[in-house]
Amino acid sequence: MKRNKLIYDRWLRVLFLSFALLVGGGGWMAWGQEPKSINLKFSKEHDNVHTEEKIIYVDPEKPRVLSIPVLNTNTKGSNNNNKSKYDNSYNWFVHWYVKNGNNFVQDRIKHHSITVTKTEASNRGSSLGICNTNNKNAYQTHDYFIPVDSTKGLIWSNRLKDEKVITPQENGELATDTYKDAYPDDQDKYKYGLGIDASTIAYTLPNGYNNGDIVYCDVSIYQDDEWNSTNRTYTEPTLLKRYKYVIQKADKCPSYKQDTTSYDVDFPQDAPAINVSMPYTPDNYFWLADGKVHQGSEFEYRINSESDDAFKKFHLTTKNTELKMQQTQRIEIKDDLKNKDLKIDIRAICNEATPHKSGVIATFIFRPITNAKFMLESEFEHIDKQNHDRWPRGDSTKYKQIGHVSFDQALEDELPTKIVTGDNMSDSTLGVFNQSETTYGFIYKNGQSLLDISDKSYTTYPGMYGLFRSANADISKNNNLCSTKNNVNRYYKWLTNQIDDAQYREQKFKDSKLFDRTYSVTSENGEGKYGYFYYVDATDEPGTLVSIPIEGTICGNTELTVTGWLADMTRPGCDVWTAGLPFPLAPNLNVILKGESENEEDVVIHRFTTGDALTDYTGTNELIPPQWSEAEKDTEKNNPNKNKYNKNLMQWQQFHYKFVVSAEKLQGCTKFYLEVQNNEPHTDGADYAIDDIRIFKRKPEIEIVQAGDLCDTDLKTVKYATSYSNIMRVMGLTDGKKVEGINKDVKWDDTLPEELKKYISKTYSGAEEDAVDYFTKIYYSVYEDGKLDSPIQIDYDGDGKKEFCRVSYLSTRIKDMSWVDPSIDDAGKNSADKIYSLPLDIGKSFDPKKKYIARVSAQPIDASNAKCDDCALTGDPFSISVTGDRFTIFEGDDLKTEISSPENAKQGETYKIAGNFRYLDNGTWTTLENAKFDWFIGDTLEFNTTKVTVAGETYTIAEALKLSSTDQDKSNDIKTALTNYGGEYKKDDTSGKFVFGASSFEYTMANKYQTIIGLPQAQQKDSEGNAIDNNLYCPAPVVIQLGPTPPTIDPGDPDVPDPKDPEDPEDPDPKDPDNPDQPDDLGGKHVRSVRIGLVQIQDMQVNNGTLRIPIHMRKSEKDETFAKDTKTNITVLKTSHKNFDTSKAVATLEELVDKATTAAWATNYFKIKFTQDAVNNFKEGFWYMVDIPYAVKDGKSSITYTGSFQLTFKIVPEYVTWVGSAEGMHNWNNDGPSHWRRSNDVELYTTGVANVNGTHNEAYTPMRFTKVTIADNQGKAYASYPHLYQLSKRTTEPKALLNMAPTSMDATIGAATKNIEYDLLADPDYERELFGSVTNPDKASSIHNYSCVRFYGNTCNEIYIKPESEILHTEYLTYNTAHVDYEMAPNRWYMLASPLKGVVSGDMYLPTGNGVGKYARQETPAFGEINYEDNTKYTRWNPAVYMRGWDKTTATVVRPGTGSNNQVNYAIKGSWSNLYNDVDVPFTPGTGFSIGTKANVTTLGGSDKVLFRLPKVDMSYKYYGNTTGEGNETSLTHRTGNGRFHISPDERGQNAVTSCLVSSTGGMFGNPFMSHLDMAKFLNGKSTNTYYIMTATGTVTNILGNEYSISTGDADPKLVAPLQSFIVKDLASATFNTGMIAKAPATGKPGLRSATSSPADESLPQLRITATRDGVCNTAVVAGLVTASDSYVEGEDAALLINEEVSAPQVYTLAGNQMTAINVTPELTEIPLGVYGKDAIPVELSFAVSGAMKNVKLVDKQTGKRYDVTDGLTLTVPGNTSGRYFLNGSIATSNEIIARNRIIFYNSAPGRIDISSVDPLNGVTVYDIAGRALRTLRNLNTPTTSVEHLAPGIYVVRAESGSQVVSEKVEVK
Repeated sequence: MKRNKLIYDRWLRVLFLSFALLVGGGGWMAWGQEPKSINLKFSKEHDNVHTEEKIIYVDPEKPRVLSIPVLNTNTKGSNNNNKSKYDNSYNWFVHWYVKNGNNFVQDRIKHHSITVTKTEASNRGSSLGICNTNNKNAYQTHDYFIPVDSTKGLIWSNRLKDEKVITPQENGELATDTYKDAYPDDQDKYKYGLGIDASTIAYTLPNGYNNGDIVYCDVSIYQDDEWNSTNRTYTEPTLLKRYKYVIQKADKCPSYKQDTTSYDVDFPQDAPAINVSMPYTPDNYFWLADGKVHQGSEFEYRINSESDDAFKKFHLTTKNTELKMQQTQRIEIKDDLKNKDLKIDIRAICNEATPHKSGVIATFIFRPITNAKFMLESEFEHIDKQNHDRWPRGDSTKYKQIGHVSFDQALEDELPTKIVTGDNMSDSTLGVFNQSETTYGFIYKNGQSLLDISDKSYTTYPGMYGLFRSANADISKNNNLCSTKNNVNRYYKWLTNQIDDAQYREQKFKDSKLFDRTYSVTSENGEGKYGYFYYVDATDEPGTLVSIPIEGTICGNTELTVTGWLADMTRPGCDVWTAGLPFPLAPNLNVILKGESENEEDVVIHRFTTGDALTDYTGTNELIPPQWSEAEKDTEKNNPNKNKYNKNLMQWQQFHYKFVVSAEKLQGCTKFYLEVQNNEPHTDGADYAIDDIRIFKRKPEIEIVQAGDLCDTDLKTVKYATSYSNIMRVMGLTDGKKVEGINKDVKWDDTLPEELKKYISKTYSGAEEDAVDYFTKIYYSVYEDGKLDSPIQIDYDGDGKKEFCRVSYLSTRIKDMSWVDPSIDDAGKNSADKIYSLPLDIGKSFDPKKKYIARVSAQPIDASNAKCDDCALTGDPFSISVTGDRFTIFEGDDLKTEISSPENAKQGETYKIAGNFRYLDNGTWTTLENAKFDWFIGDTLEFNTTKVTVAGETYTIAEALKLSSTDQDKSNDIKTALTNYGGEYKKDDTSGKFVFGASSFEYTMANKYQTIIGLPQAQQKDSEGNAIDNNLYCPAPVVIQLGPTPPTIDPGDPDVPDPKDPEDPEDPDPKDPDNPDQPDDLGGKHVRSVRIGLVQIQDMQVNNGTLRIPIHMRKSEKDETFAKDTKTNITVLKTSHKNFDTSKAVATLEELVDKATTAAWATNYFKIKFTQDAVNNFKEGFWYMVDIPYAVKDGKSSITYTGSFQLTFKIVPEYVTWVGSAEGMHNWNNDGPSHWRRSNDVELYTTGVANVNGTHNEAYTPMRFTKVTIADNQGKAYASYPHLYQLSKRTTEPKALLNMAPTSMDATIGAATKNIEYDLLADPDYERELFGSVTNPDKASSIHNYSCVRFYGNTCNEIYIKPESEILHTEYLTYNTAHVDYEMAPNRWYMLASPLKGVVSGDMYLPTGNGVGKYARQETPAFGEINYEDNTKYTRWNPAVYMRGWDKTTATVVRPGTGSNNQVNYAIKGSWSNLYNDVDVPFTPGTGFSIGTKANVTTLGGSDKVLFRLPKVDMSYKYYGNTTGEGNETSLTHRTGNGRFHISPDERGQNAVTSCLVSSTGGMFGNPFMSHLDMAKFLNGKSTNTYYIMTATGTVTNILGNEYSISTGDADPKLVAPLQSFIVKDLASATFNTGMIAKAPATGKPGLRSATSSPADESLPQLRITATRDGVCNTAVVAGLVTASDSYVEGEDAALLINEEVSAPQVYTLAGNQMTAINVTPELTEIPLGVYGKDAIPVELSFAVSGAMKNVKLVDKQTGKRYDVTDGLTLTVPGNTSGRYFLNGSIATSNEIIARNRIIFYNSAPGRIDISSVDPLNGVTVYDIAGRALRTLRNLNTPTTSVEHLAPGIYVVRAESGSQVVSEKVEVK
C-alpha cells in the first residue's frame, strides 16, 4: 500500500507541473516561449568593481533565496503626467552566475518570485511606483531572466528590455483595462519586466556538495552597455557593484549547534541610543533541534536579562512596525540603563507551521566609554587644538598617525584652491578595487545612468556613494547640473535642501554649505584647498563605507585613537507620508579594527559604535504638507514633530574614541585596517557625508629632560621622562591593581633604591611586603639617533662601570610615583601625565649638538636585546641643551665689543646691558630676538623686599614687575607706582632705578659696586606670534653684578657653615608646610635663625638690655670694615604672622663689631635692642625675618657701600603643651604642630597667663625658660609620649653642632625639625661659645643683656605631667622642676609610686575648695608652688586621705576547709599595715605606697575623681584630726631633690642618674620612671616571673614567661604604667635601670592601674573564670600548654595572693595542691575550682573560653550536675567553697602540636580519640592492649582525624605522617 501511495503522489505532481506550464504564471514562462540564451561580453573594467562578500549558509534540503537590497523594494514607471516617459532608475543591469574555482557552473540558480507590499517598501525607505496585484498595493515578481551561455548565468537589463531581447509575458494585473490609467504603459514595456523582477533568485545545493560554489551578482545603473542582435552578444555596462556570496552548508553556520557568538563593543557614555547590528540577515542562521534543521526568518533580543520572557522582536522604533529580515535593531538607552554595560542576547525565530526559537546565537556586550560622543565642529572653536584629546593631529609629541583617508585622490599640494565648474564631483572611485575599500557602488560624475521620467539622473541613490568637494555651495546647488558630458544629465540632489525647499514655509538651509574637511584643515594655516568628502545614501545593511589600511605593525597594549567627521544630510524634519510623522534616522556608524592573519583570514580586534549623530530639533519651521500625505490629516494636526527641524544638518560632527589593543588579539596578525560601516536599521534617513578619518597610535613619549633648574647654564643633571598612562597600558598593567605575571619582579629587600624604601616605609609602615606588590621594574636606555642597534653605555650608578640601561620602579598606584616625583598628588596624575626617573648626574654623557632617542622596556637591556625592533618603546628624537648665558655686556665707543668680565666694569664708564632670552622649542633652546625685559638698578634685597602699593594692594618690586607683564589692566598703574618709588633711568636722568620693556639699555656706572636685575617679561611671543609657555624658559631674574663683588656680611655661628639640604632624616611634621615663605630662605639665599622668647624680649626691652649675635661670615676688600650705618632701624621683611605691620621698627642696631677679617665669636658680632613695637606685636610661635642695615668703611673711615643682612627670629612660647601621636611623632626637638602647641589657661588652671599673647596654637620646641605641659590629649597621651634620646656633638663636620639623628636613635621617635641644630638660642646664662667658663661680662644684676648660644635641645624650665601622661628617658632632660598629677577615684585603694625625689607621706593632701583649687582637686596654677597654708584651704580629713604600708612579716598561711587533717598550703594572704598618719614617711622612687581617699561624690560635682599634685614645698607638717585645734608639727627630713625626677640629670643637664637600687619590705616596688616599665626586663634574672597588683576589686595576677604572658586582669602583663606600684612575692631588693623603660602601647584604655592596653593576642587557649559580688570581681585563668606540668611550678603557674582588704571572694583553681590565680596545665582533667571568701554569701561565676578549649565541663560533685562551659556562661555558687567543683575538657591547638613538634593524641569526648599532626597524616591504626588492630584509617592526607565509637579503656594508637611515625597509649573514657 505504501509503495502505491508514493507512485500516486508522483503522478499528481507531474500532472500539476504540466498544468502550470500550460497556463503560465508564478515565475514560469508561457508554454512554448522558453527564453533564448545570449552571449555576454565583459566590459574592460569587469574586475575593477567594488565587491561585497558574504558567506551564505544553505540547507541541502531546500533552496536558498538570495536577493539584492534596494532593488527588491523599488519600482518606478510612467504616470499620467508624462505617459511617454518611463522612470528607469531601478531597471538595473543584473547578472547572476555561479563559479566554482575558475569554472562557471550551471543548474544551481533560478528565478525566485517575491511579493513586496507598498508598506514594506515604505518601511525600508523605498517606494513602489508600479504595482501588479489586483489590489494595487503590491508587486509580485516574475521570471524575465535570459540565460547566458558564457557564464551559465541569468541576466536582465533595461537595454535587453528596450531591445526586446527578453521574452514578453503578462506582468500580473498590469495589462488589464482597469489599471492602465494608473500605470500608463503606452510603449507596452512592462511585459518585459522591471529591475525588481531580477532582484531575487534561489540557489540549490547539488548532491554531494563539497564547497567551492560562489554565487555572483553583478549590478549596474549605467547605460554604456551594448546589444548586438546579429550575433546575440551583449556587452555589459560599467558595473556599479558586485555581490559575492560564498556558499557553505548550513552545518557550518556558528548557530547550527546552538553555539553563541560573542561581540564586545564600545559605545559613547551617555549615548541616548545604540544600534545592534547582526552580521547577516535572519535567514542566514540555521540551527539543529529535534533532529530538524531550522532557518531563521526574524530576530529577537533581550537586554540585561536571562529570562525568555524578556525577548522582543526586532522592530522599527521610529515607525513602530516590524521589518522583514530586519538585521539591525535600535535600542533606546533609558535611565535605568545609562552608563552601564549592556548585555544584549539575540536569538532567531523560524516561520514554520510551529514557529521554532533558537538558543542565543549572539551576545553583544556594549561597554560605555567616556569622551566618545559626537562633537559639532563649532564646539572646537573654544579648545586648544594643540593639546586636546579630540585633536590628536595637533599633538605630534603624543600621537603618531598610522592611517588616514581623506578621499581627496591627490596630494595636498596638488589640490585646487578654487572649485571650478565640472570639478565638484569626482569621476574616480575610492581606492583600489581589489583592496575592497568599500562595499557601496560608485556614482560616476559622467557615468551615463538610467534616467527618470524627466530624463535626469542624480548624484545620490540608495546604497551608492559619490565623492564631492562641496554640497549646496554656489557651484553645487540642489538640482543644478553636475555632469559635464552630453546625455548624462546628472543633477545634484541634496535631500536636506530638496525637502527644505519643497515642504517648509521658510528655506532654513538655503544658504547652508558643506565643504570637505581638507578645506577646513588647510584653511587653518592659510589658503584653503579643496579635496573630496564621501557622500552616501546608506541602506539598511551594515555595508562597509570605507576600509582604511594601517601603516606598519601594531604592538600589544598600544593605545589607538580614531577620529573622523560626519555630516547629517537627510531631510530636515518629519516623514510626511508616514503616520506619526517620525523623524528620520540619525547617522550611525560601526568602526571595526581588523587584522589579517598569515592565512589571509580577517580577525576582529576591536569594535566601536558611534551611536546616533547629534540632532537638535529645537528649531521650528512651518510645514506645508503635500497633498494626500499623512501630515495633511487631522490626526496629525497637533503632532509635536510636525513643525520641528534639525538644526545640526549640513554641519560637520566629529566622532572620536580611544582604546587599547590587547597583545592576545594581535597574535598572528600581519596587516591591519580600520573598517567603517553603516549601522542603520533602515533607509529612512541615513543620508550623510564622512571625511577625514584618521587613526593614531599613542607614542611612548620617552625622553631625557634637564632635571636641574632651567636657569642652569651647564648641563649637569637629567632624568628620564615618560607618560604614566601610556607605560601602564603598554605593560598591560591595571590602575590600582597588584602586579602579576612576568611584570611581578619587585621584592622588599636591600636592592631597592633608598628613596623608594624610605617612601614605602613611611607611607605603608608595617605593610611594606604588600606595598611592593604594586611596583614593577622598568628600564630606561638611550640611543644616538640613527644608531638603534645598541644603546649608549653610561655609568648610571656612579660606580665607575657603564651600563646599558637604568632601572626604575613603576607603581600601579599613581600616587606612589611621588616617591620620585612629588608633583604627583593623591588626586591622581599631574597635569602632564608625566613620570620621571630619579635625577641622574649624567649630563656630561650628552652632546648638545646631537640627537638622541630614549627607550623604556619591561626587561633589562643587554647585548642580546639591545637592538630596537618595531615594537620597542622609543620616543621621538631629541637633543639636550641648556639656556646658556642670560645677559651680555658691551663696552667701547660703539658699545659693540663684549666685555671680558662684568667685574671689570669701572665707575664712570658706559656699558650696554643686553638680556638674552632663550626658550625650549620642542626640547631645543632657541634665542628670541628683541625679547622684552624690565630692568631694575639696585640689589636683590631691595628687589625682593621693598614694596609699592597699587590700587590698595602691596607688592614687592619683583612681584610688581612680574604682574605688570601678566595683568594688562594693572600694568600702567604698576609702572606709575614703581616710577614714583625709584624713577625711570634715562640718559638725561641717571638717578632712576627702572627701565621698562627694553631688550637692552645703556648704563653709566655711578658706583664702585653696582647690581642690575633684568626680569624677562611674561607672555613673550615666538617668531610665529605664538605665546611662549612660562614653563619653557627661565623666568628668574637676571642678576648682573658690575664691578667687584660687593662686601657681604651674614649673621650666625662663625664656626658652622650653612646647612646642606639633607634628605634624611626627613621632617615628619614640618611647621609651615603650606607656607611658600620659609624662615630660612630669601630668594634662594640661606638665612640664619635665632630662637628667642617673647618673655626674653620683654625683659630686655623693659631693662634696656641688648641681644648679642655673632657674625657668621664677612667678606670685603682690603682695609674695608663693617660698621653701624646711620640707618639703624631693623624692620621685618617677611613673617609667618599674617597681617603683621612691617613698616615699624622692631629693633635698632646698637653696635657692630668687626675686629677680624675671619669672623669669630669674640671679635665679630653685633648688638640690637628690641623696641616696644616688638613687645606689643610679636606673637609666640611665629617667625620674623628682619633686615639689619650696615655700612662699609674704608681705611679713611669713609663709607664705600651700604647694605643690609637678614636674620630670622623664631619666637618661642613661654608655655607649650606636648601633642605628639602614636606613630613617628615623639621627638622633643620638632617644632611641628603634631609635636607642640601653645598651652591654654584651661589646662594650666590659670587665667590670663597662657593665653595672654593670643589663643593661637603655633609653637616652637622649648627653651630654658619654657614651661612644658605633657597633657592627656583625650586619653591618648600615653601612646603619644615624648621620647628623649641623648644629644651629643657630631663626630663629623660641623663638629660644633649636636647630632640630632644618632645611629643609636630609636627609629620610631621620628626626626627632629630639619636643621634645628643650626639655630642659635638667646640665653642669659650659658654663653659657652663666647666665654667658656668665664663669667659673661655683659651679665650683671642690674643689666639684662642676652647673648646667643648654639642649640642645646632636650630642655625646659619646668615640666608638668598631667594624668595618664608620660615622658620617656627623663635622664636626657635638662629642667628645673617637675610637677606630677595623680588622679584617682575616691573610696578605693591605689597602689602608687612616685618618680620624684623628696616626696613624703605628708604631701598627700587635698584642697577643701575654700579659696584654693576645687574640692578634692588640686586645680591650682600648674607651675605654682603648693604648700599647706592652713586647714581651711587644705585638709587630710574632708576629703580624707588614708595611707597604709605593705608588710611581709604579717603574711599568714590560708587553709581552706575545716579540721587539721590533710591540709596543705594553698595560698599566701598578704596583710596591709594599719592606717597611719606619719607625715615624714619617704615615698622613695622605686618603692610603692598605698593611698585611699574618701570624698563626697556630690561635692566633687562633674568630676568623679580626686586630683593630687606633687611636689609640695612644705618643710614641716602638722597632722590635723579635724578642722579645729592644733596638730603635732613635724619637720621634714626627706626633702632632698624635691621636685626633681630620680631618673634625671642635674639642673645643668649633667651627671644623669640612670638607675635606682631599691630595698623592699614584703616585695612591694614602684615604677620609678615617668614612663611605662617593661616587666619582662625587670623580672629577668629574678627567681620569679609573677607579680601582683592589689586593687579595690581584688588582686590582679600576672605571669611573664618565655612562651606566654597571662594576666587575670584586662591589661598587658608585660607593662606597668607610670606612678604604679606592684608586688613581687619574696623579692627583697631590685635595681631599676633605664633599659627597662618601655614605650606605651598604642591602644587601650589609660588609667592609674598597670598596663593601659588590652592584652596581646593570647598565645595559649584560655578559660577565664570571674567571681563577682556587689559589682566587685576577681578572675582566675586556666591556660593550656602541652609542655606544662600538671602540678604547681613556680613561674609556670601563679599562686593566689589573697587581698583581705577586699570583701569580694577570690576564685582559684588547684595546680597540684597549690591555690592558683593562673594555672597553666597540659590537660583539663579533674581540676578543682574553688572560691575563697570571708563568708558564704553567693557569688556569680562567669566563664570566658578562648582558643581551643573544647568540651569544657564544670562538674558539681555535691549535686552530680555537669555544666557545659561555653563563652558567656554564668552560674551562682556559694561565696566560700572548696572540693566541690571540678573542671574537665580537652585542649588541642596547632600551637600545642607545634610545641610538641610531633603527632599528638587526646580523648576529647566519650568513646573518641583525636589525632593531630604538624603535617598531613597518612594512616592511623588503633590497637587494644593485646596488640590486636581494631581500626585502621588509610590515605587520609589531612592533619587531623578521629576514631569514634570506642569502648572505655586503654588503647595503643599508631599514627604515620610524611615526617614521622608515633605510637602512644590513650585512655578513652
